Amino acid sequence: MPMQPRDSVVRGFVVSALALTMALALSSCCCRKLLSLKKSSSSSPTSSSSSKECQPTDFTQCSTYCSDGVMQACYRVGVAHDYGKYGAAHDQSLAATYYQRACDGGYPLGCNDLGVLYSKGAGVEKDLARAAVLYTKACDAGEQWGCANLGRHYLYGWGVAKNESKGISLLNQACMSNNYFGCGALGSAYATGRGVAKDEVQATTYFRKGCDGKDGNSCNHLGWHYATGEGGLARDDTQGITLFKKSCDLGNAMGCVNEGEMWDGGRGQYKDRSKAVEHYTLGCNQNEMLGCNLLAGMLEYGEGTVKDAARADQLYRKSCTASLVERYKTGCLDSDDPADDDCAAYGACLYKGYGVTANRAAAADPLRKGCKWGISAACTRLPSAR
Repeated sequence: MPMQPRDSVVRGFVVSALALTMALALSSCCCRKLLSLKKSSSSSPTSSSSSKECQPTDFTQCSTYCSDGVMQACYRVGVAHDYGKYGAAHDQSLAATYYQRACDGGYPLGCNDLGVLYSKGAGVEKDLARAAVLYTKACDAGEQWGCANLGRHYLYGWGVAKNESKGISLLNQACMSNNYFGCGALGSAYATGRGVAKDEVQATTYFRKGCDGKDGNSCNHLGWHYATGEGGLARDDTQGITLFKKSCDLGNAMGCVNEGEMWDGGRGQYKDRSKAVEHYTLGCNQNEMLGCNLLAGMLEYGEGTVKDAARADQLYRKSCTASLVERYKTGCLDSDDPADDDCAAYGACLYKGYGVTANRAAAADPLRKGCKWGISAACTRLPSAR
């Protein structure tokens, strides 16, 4: 099956809260292709020491209020440093300091976002057990971002003893509390039968709720269901590309790549390889390596863009590390849910001999599958794969 919405949890996906608002302002699984979301606006209370609330974009004001003991302000200073926004230096170790202060002061989003840093090893040493403790503290205080992230940890056994039942319960709690990332994560569980009986129709229901709540990962999954006619839906390329665009606009890298595949393959009325290049680039710029690999093919053969062999080679080397080749291979050969775009990438790496011993004959079958899906570079390369 082509174009699955790869869950970034496979590569350590974690979610925090204020950045989703930031992403919306900046923008115009298990299924396998995922995004990396970060934060949405907080509903957590301000510090009990003060009812003052700083403007999230006013770094100076938030710094002053934080010094006065306003924990929400400390959290917002942390977010500014986390993303290098609003005049703050991009310094995730400093962000961790402010998140810790907010967390210690009773502001649960600070605990959640500090957990995100520990989950990723950003600004602090990676520590999944510590992240789980912080998510627990946030969740116990009623912060549903913490519950959703903690649910993922229990579902996959990250830093805690694996407990799928508890993970599902936490994700359900988050989703029912209108944490839309939690809905998308719950949908992924139903799509793959992790912790629950596999039910793609139920998965679609959760993806739709998550997407309606502007969770980009959910929109990507829902778009995939429309593009492939699964999850109880009739195939609808128009709906598919619309949802991939929404996902991409919400900051989901795989949504961008999947939209690119629609343009590349000419699904339905859509065929514009310059737009495919544009969307592969958007995904690649967000470090989705499948996007980088597919972009390399367009640059190598001049599909939808000017040929640039040097840049193409650079992107192939970046997107064909040994671990990534294994990821593409796993996706391509998945007997239950094969991914034809992964086949295109796997075939390219095999053909080039990057991240794996070169074997043009072995590259032929995955390239054929990628070509059948509509990946133009796979079609162009296929005749010489002998």
